[in-house]
Amino acid sequence: MAKSKKNSQLAMYMTIAMLVIGVLGIILFLFLTAVTIKSVDTGSGWFDDIFNGIQDSIREYTDITGMQMVFGLTEGDTIKLEILDFSFVALIPLILVFAGIILNVPKSKLLGLIGVVCLVAAAIMFALTPNFVIFHGADMGAGDAYTAGIGSYMALGCSALCALIGVVRVLKV
Repeated sequence: MAKSKKNSQLAMYMTIAMLVIGVLGIILFLFLTAVTIKSVDTGSGWFDDIFNGIQDSIREYTDITGMQMVFGLTEGDTIKLEILDFSFVALIPLILVFAGIILNVPKSKLLGLIGVVCLVAAAIMFALTPNFVIFHGADMGAGDAYTAGIGSYMALGCSALCALIGVVRVLKV
């Protein structure tokens, strides 16, 4: 009986650690630079087509936080200039991190494995965040002009660490 109680407490501590690390990763992603624009000085060509003549405003936003990327960005008080649109695809890894942690709360090994898969998928999607930027009036897919920022890498690391803790939790309990 003592061993079962010890395993139960260990599982609880691992779940709490996953929750803290996962929330930390989401906060770091939302408030740190998630995407950096590598080049904005082209003058003509595909860049003008994608950004529909708002390059002057874009030059001020070479560092895009996760909050701006997910929920959009509008500039100006009286005249609104929409720069970034809401990106549901960028919201998916945040949802996957919460789902992965919630699925690891019960003692079920199957739910724990599904939670680990959610956390691994979130880590992969955090690595691909430059492809999820949606400028107003443009399509996704200009990811070669962007690079992932420190927020994306920190969220990737936190999600991967949560997945590792989840694997240990599933194997131990």
